Amino acid sequence: MDAFLSKQEPNEITDALFKITDAFTNSIINLKEDNTLLDDSVDSRIVSFTTLREVANSSLLSSIFLEDHLTSREWWASNKSISVPTTNSEKYIEARIYFYGVDLSTNYLMLSFTHFENSLRSIAKAIPSTKFPNASEDFWKIRNYLVDHSGINPEYKELIKIFQTIRNSSHNGGFHNRDTEVVTYNSRTFTFEKNKPISFDLWNSIEFIMLEINRFLLDLMTSQVISSISLIKHPFGTINFITKK
Repeated sequence: MDAFLSKQEPNEITDALFKITDAFTNSIINLKEDNTLLDDSVDSRIVSFTTLREVANSSLLSSIFLEDHLTSREWWASNKSISVPTTNSEKYIEARIYFYGVDLSTNYLMLSFTHFENSLRSIAKAIPSTKFPNASEDFWKIRNYLVDHSGINPEYKELIKIFQTIRNSSHNGGFHNRDTEVVTYNSRTFTFEKNKPISFDLWNSIEFIMLEINRFLLDLMTSQVISSISLIKHPFGTINFITKK
């Protein structure tokens, strides 16, 4: 995965994250307009989009910092809190830029999938007479159940599989350690070769996947079986933050 990050310009990462945050924001607006009774601080039908948007927003700030500052040699020269080696300084700066971008992509994918998975599990638990009352089963079962039960496009299963497989590769340094598989969604093919790193344009793929995840969530939340539930508690809605005095 990491080897392909260097092919993406910082402004392209920023543009991708702008599009992702806008998509999640528009979904929140549409859902709240269609159902004014939804509690946007508790209900998963809103919080699912909010958590994903805020991860993208935080990553967007990082990409702007990368684009506006880390790629500027003037910034490095004027920043007195960072000690740049006098020898091989250019190599040192390029390494910081590269690994900052690597961590940005990995952290964004990991945290986004964590929120995505938590949200889907909360929905699976809230369905009347649900098949998974504890939603503690393997995630692929939850994925299939929600897609089938809600009656939305079955191809979304492949989308989520792509998202999950890329996330799983992050646990292995960007390598796919299972059998080789080819997954196609919306006329776009992703090939995962066993014991080989992810070999496609990473940020372009992230943009594609997250925009489609937004579409999946919107279709799921507005499906009759999910929209008719009175309340779907999201785990974040149960957190009580303590204000320090």
